[in-house]
Amino acid sequence: MKTVLLVIDGVTPRRHIFDYALQFCQRIKADLNILQIVDIHRECMGKLRKGAGKARLYFEESMMASTFAEADAPDIAETIMARARNNARELLPESGKAGVRNQYEILAGDLRKETIDYVKKHRDIVVTILDTPKENDACEHHQDCETVTAAINRQLNVPLVVARD
Repeated sequence: MKTVLLVIDGVTPRRHIFDYALQFCQRIKADLNILQIVDIHRECMGKLRKGAGKARLYFEESMMASTFAEADAPDIAETIMARARNNARELLPESGKAGVRNQYEILAGDLRKETIDYVKKHRDIVVTILDTPKENDACEHHQDCETVTAAINRQLNVPLVVARD
C-alpha cells in the first residue's frame, strides 16, 4: 500500500496542511502516516526568546540549561509532549471521515535526523509533506531554514513537499 508521510515540526500542526495531506491521500489512494517531531529545547527557548534582549537571552539560556540538567526536565518535556500529542490528535478523526487510514507517532528530537530515519524504515512512503512552523518561527529555531529542508531533501529517496504560509 502507498503511504504519504506528514511530518509536523513542533507542537502545533496546521489544519490546512493536514487537510492538504488528506486530500492528497484520497487522490492517490494512500494511507497517511503522521510523524510529529518536537524539539523540547527549542519549544522552551521559544517562549523565553519573545521579548528577551541578547544579554537576557544569554542568561536565560544558561539558566535553562542548568535547570534541565537538574530537576524538572522530565516533567517539562512530558508536558510539552502531551500538549503536542493533544494538538495532533484533535485532527485525527478527520482522517477517518475522509476514508484515509492513518498512523500517528510522536518523537522528541531533531527534525532532519528523525525524518530521514523514519523514511528509511518505512519503504512504502511515496511522498513526504513537511509542515514547518510559520516562516518567522521557523527561522527563529532553525538557523537556516533552507539548509535544513535542503538537507532533508538530499537524503530522502522520495519527493519532499515543504508547506509554508
